[in-house]
Amino acid sequence: MSPIQQMLLGVGAAADPGAYIDDIFSTFLYTGNAGSRTINPGVDLANEGGLTWIKGRNDSDWHSLMDTVRGAGKQLFTNSTSSTEDKTSTYNQTFTSTGYTINTSDGQINSNNINYVTWLFRKTVGFFEISTWTGTGSAQSIAHSLGSVPGLIFVKNRSSSSDWYIWHRSLTSNAYYLKCEHSSGESNSDDAWDSTTPTSTHFRVGTVDGTNKNGDDFVAYIFGHDVESFGRNGDASVIKCGVYTGNGNTDGTEINLGWRPQFVLHKKISDTSNWHMMDTARGIVQNGDDAFIGANLNESEANVELLNLTSTGFKNTTTRSSWNENNGKYVYMAIREEDSTVSSP
Repeated sequence: MSPIQQMLLGVGAAADPGAYIDDIFSTFLYTGNAGSRTINPGVDLANEGGLTWIKGRNDSDWHSLMDTVRGAGKQLFTNSTSSTEDKTSTYNQTFTSTGYTINTSDGQINSNNINYVTWLFRKTVGFFEISTWTGTGSAQSIAHSLGSVPGLIFVKNRSSSSDWYIWHRSLTSNAYYLKCEHSSGESNSDDAWDSTTPTSTHFRVGTVDGTNKNGDDFVAYIFGHDVESFGRNGDASVIKCGVYTGNGNTDGTEINLGWRPQFVLHKKISDTSNWHMMDTARGIVQNGDDAFIGANLNESEANVELLNLTSTGFKNTTTRSSWNENNGKYVYMAIREEDSTVSSP
């Protein structure tokens, strides 16, 4: 066992050094049937915990996020500017050792003949963690069990209408934030994160209602960055959060991750632009139109050419300002695809 693995085992999270990427993350596609169905990609949510993020691909219903910490059927919506947590027992959701089950006709997750995508993130040291807290109105430290310095944090007030607040390691400084339900670029406020860099055990929230309103309940979805503790030998990275500058050319900026991604979350931070969620299951096409969903939108999936995947990352192939404007600044989270090094026994 490597020193990194030994360190990670000591933090009390869902420790699984050497985990394969297909055990902890999956993009699963299904067609709604307005009844009972099993989502079975092989990700153990019942025992390890985690998050399901669901969106209809060919309809205008909202994103639906449910997790094992808040409990089955309790939804949050990344495209919502006002809704608080929606407790929907009629979904009949059950987390299982291989995914989850549902029994509903609700349009957000299982309307008849609607095509859906669900992204599953399993709680795993160095990859993904969930924290909850009650706001105090005064700056406070929030404990987490990621076991490494986060790369990306989503925060939502569960009790009151409030924007999402998002911290990314590559924003201009720790006083900056993004909002998931908005297309605006990065904003500056010392009151969001108390201008403090997260550590491997804690992050801080300031005094704004969106991260720390007195008496309200909050949840944070915490994503890792470049921890080399995965795969057959326990020495591979599977998630990276970074930044690039566009060049405004179809021979665009090339982003070197060190591996080929299967999922990319993307946002322009220097100006107004929608979020992009892309994955190889729905289609990232070489020299063709790529399928993306806007995390801040309730709209159907769109298809435009944005990038080509490479063996070491991705290369921009568009001049669109939302993706590759000259001198534009963009942040991303990328998750590694399965390969013989990371995913084989």
